[in-house]
Amino acid sequence: MDIWNESANYGVLKIDNSTVKLYRATYTYENLYVGRPVERAVWMGNSLVVYLQDGTTRRYTDWSNYETIY
Repeated sequence: MDIWNESANYGVLKIDNSTVKLYRATYTYENLYVGRPVERAVWMGNSLVVYLQDGTTRRYTDWSNYETIY
């Protein structure tokens, strides 16, 4: 199983300004650099939905591919 799917199955996220930490175990995580301040983030299946402070919403399907949702 790849890291993205492990993180989605574990389900824990932590926001640190413009970075979302995707946990796959208690002390193991990877950083997703969004590049703009993040308001909140939630898993939707294997997609990560990130709400930015400017009102934009992005749906990430892996570490580098996202779709902007308005």
